Amino acid sequence: MSLDLNECLKLLVEHNASDLHLKVGSAPIVRKNKELLLLYKDGIPLTQEDIEVAIDSFLTESVKKKLKKEKQIDLSIGISKLGRFRLNIFYQRSTLRLVARKIPFKIPTYKDLNLPDSFQNILKNINKTGLILITGSTGNGKSSTIVSMLNDINNRYSKHIITIEDPIEFLIKDKKSLITQRELGIDYLDYNSALTSTLRQDPDIIFFGELRNTESMEITLNASNTGHLVFSTLHTNNVVDTINRVMGMVNPERKKLYRMEFASSLKAIVCQKLVMRKDHTGLIPVLEILINNPRVRKILEDETKSISQLQEIIEESHVAWGMQSFNQHLLELVKKDIISKKIALETSPQPEKLNLIFNGLDHSNSESQKLKVNYEEDENFQSKKFKRKKFKLKI
Repeated sequence: MSLDLNECLKLLVEHNASDLHLKVGSAPIVRKNKELLLLYKDGIPLTQEDIEVAIDSFLTESVKKKLKKEKQIDLSIGISKLGRFRLNIFYQRSTLRLVARKIPFKIPTYKDLNLPDSFQNILKNINKTGLILITGSTGNGKSSTIVSMLNDINNRYSKHIITIEDPIEFLIKDKKSLITQRELGIDYLDYNSALTSTLRQDPDIIFFGELRNTESMEITLNASNTGHLVFSTLHTNNVVDTINRVMGMVNPERKKLYRMEFASSLKAIVCQKLVMRKDHTGLIPVLEILINNPRVRKILEDETKSISQLQEIIEESHVAWGMQSFNQHLLELVKKDIISKKIALETSPQPEKLNLIFNGLDHSNSESQKLKVNYEEDENFQSKKFKRKKFKLKI
């Protein structure tokens, strides 16, 4: 019996999994809550022919030629009443491989994604132009977070939003805003030229799918410094790594001017990780958030300042500016009993520091409990000591 890709994708959705893996020599596998599981209980290893037949009906002749020539392709497909899927088809050890990611038809809201209240402050002043970077490793929800922000703008403001994607994932329908979505290989052929031409298409808000190189970074900075609100992504794990990556994209002779441009255009950086809930019912995002303010800008502009100093500023600016470090958000989720201490320590970029905070809390709670017990015992003692005896009056 030949492999039916439609059936595999249907089961992927039914099992609420995120990714499907097809590989020659292995049975179909899905990823659910970051774990790899067999799609079928008694899965049979796939052959090259199985995968070729499975993908054939989804590929046009031009895409087949591109796959044969370039040995890898990205594309997105939509299946009626099921959903959209991002496909990456490539070769490994001269055999075909496919990884499909589920993209829901419904665009998620902040609430759907369990994003914290502090996150929503980023779009407080929508008319302020600049650059917003959403970062994190693959599979940590960057695309969902960005599309929730774009659709929030779409629901509330009259703006022209242009997206440059490879491929298009979520389909955004016009509401109050006018939406233009462009896909590599269909609507444009070269990524950097598409970024440049975007500035001639009367945009208010631009989403560049990914900052890939020095040229794309410079185009992005130019757009954010010329009256546009720009979103983009990077595969970095925290705020400090993100800024170091951005600074590393520029030629050394332009570094000083580049730092000034970046400092003036940056609006916010959000670094995101997905972690398992304590009750194992799914994943929840943990965010590190940097909001550009005078203290941040001063460090970004000054070559003599260490970028690592931003970590202290983030932690000190939680209340006043809505910033937060990973440790602050992890601590909050542990206090709310949403994630375990074990998961928090495994996720933290500074587990030793977080563990000290946990130990301090445990000690504080223990002391508070002792005080409470001592107080209650003392109250009981005083109550017994001063309790009046009742006497019968003898006549």
